[in-house]
Amino acid sequence: MPLNISIHPSLEIKQRANRDRGIFVKDNIASGTELVKVPRSSLFCLDTLIEDNIYGLRSIVADAVTLREDDVLAIALLHERFARSADDHSKWAAHITILPRKQIHNAINLSNDAVSQLQGSSLFAIVRQLQQQVLSDFTELSASPIQIGGTPLSKCDWWSVENYEWALTQIHSRFISVPTGRGTELRKAMAPYFDLFNHSCQDPPMVTHGFVKDRPDGQNARGKGRASDEAGALVILAQQALVAGDEIFLNYGPLGNLRLLQLYGFALPDNPYDSLDVWVTMELEAPHYATKQEAMARLGLRPPFLLTKKAPVVSPSLLAAVRIQRARDSADLKCLESASKGPLSPCNEKETLDALYMALTAMRGQLDMTGGRKRMGLVETKKALGKVAMEGRTPLEPGEEEGNHAAMCDEEAEVVRLILESEYDLLRRGLETVKRLRRTLEIQNGIEDMNTCDR
Repeated sequence: MPLNISIHPSLEIKQRANRDRGIFVKDNIASGTELVKVPRSSLFCLDTLIEDNIYGLRSIVADAVTLREDDVLAIALLHERFARSADDHSKWAAHITILPRKQIHNAINLSNDAVSQLQGSSLFAIVRQLQQQVLSDFTELSASPIQIGGTPLSKCDWWSVENYEWALTQIHSRFISVPTGRGTELRKAMAPYFDLFNHSCQDPPMVTHGFVKDRPDGQNARGKGRASDEAGALVILAQQALVAGDEIFLNYGPLGNLRLLQLYGFALPDNPYDSLDVWVTMELEAPHYATKQEAMARLGLRPPFLLTKKAPVVSPSLLAAVRIQRARDSADLKCLESASKGPLSPCNEKETLDALYMALTAMRGQLDMTGGRKRMGLVETKKALGKVAMEGRTPLEPGEEEGNHAAMCDEEAEVVRLILESEYDLLRRGLETVKRLRRTLEIQNGIEDMNTCDR
């Protein structure tokens, strides 16, 4: 059962200097060239698995209506990796054999040491919650009536929490969302070979990708209007001329380091898409609580709000929310819905900026209290690790076993450093922005007049 994937002859899989692998150019390729085409029937996803009744998934899904998509895919990956014989393999067998046996250090299975180093950061609670959820899901699945070939799932010798984590890391890092053709419904799918391209946030990107019937270059598919495998193929096109020896990168999207770590297990130095959540909430006892909440709802102001590296660093929605929360006099309360357009009044704006400055200072203090600056120096910036972090990567080759899950490796330490550096940098930018806004307010209204606001 071949996959029928079309791959340009000038592409090759090669080991990189850091031992990871990537897709490289053997001979020059012109811009606009189709590089890879993966038919819809070759996607490893719920629809194709059920259609072919792989692993008896029809009955599994029928017996477990509430089974999560990730769990069905995880069971399928593990069954393919451990339980299929050479005489009973699926069309995806060859590709699954090249998937890395070493787990990716994403949020699901960061070592205990690495998680502890994230204390004080916005990611700490997220990682803890996610890891607890994975253990809870595993326990729930183990107790379910699901059977694989007549054997209860919990009795399968390949069913373990470590293997379940491995399967989830593959799903998070390799699967993409694809349209099913049923309205706006999407399915998670692994596209063989497509999943071997590494990430770069280079702009413009080296390549673009999409489905043939809606090709990334704007052209229509052959057989326009026909429902066919050809019309549903996933294609990659060269967006620029590619030179022999170059590695080809995909752009996974505008993802900050927190999201890259959660999904892929790496982080980028100076990631332009980094952002930091800022939570500003009101106590129920706050004056005019209901009125202010209604105004925020009408304006679509819902926490968390963002600090970003791109201007404006402090989002207008964050300023608007704090303006409303800090409104006190009757004139300000009458114009709450203009908060997204600008200051309600000079005094309200001063109080808004003072409150925001204190909130951001407290966030930075939380990092300092947990030793954030000290932990940023945990590892030296090694050249190889810098390259891994800068370009992103697919995991290592098969055959390398995971070490002690409690101990932090150098790669994890580097990612932790980049996460902490990013949070400090965003807080620095946010505080500088607030100070600049305060100076502008004082220049426009006079320092003496601003001082009267506190009386």
